Amino acid sequence: MSVSPYTIIEVDPQGADAMALLREATIEARTLYPVAEGTPWPGNPSTPAGGIYLLAYAGAQPVACGALRPLDANTAEVRRMYVLKRLRLPDEISAVF
Repeated sequence: MSVSPYTIIEVDPQGADAMALLREATIEARTLYPVAEGTPWPGNPSTPAGGIYLLAYAGAQPVACGALRPLDANTAEVRRMYVLKRLRLPDEISAVF
């Protein structure tokens, strides 16, 4: 059995590490999709009841995030899913999955 080099923990979505990853995600998204001049930077709302906000760490470095926001008693929406670009699989490998 292999041991993961990552630690995944529940965090405050408004904490410094979560906001840093949101900023990275926003910078990348804005290079891919044009936005109107003056569009504000997004923020993370507080975690709703029944929701969860997770960060993955490589050592002390936050490298990925994801959240689940409940829509009703049986359904949740995946939110804020992001992995630092340097840690993603190359396109030729990820196409297989």
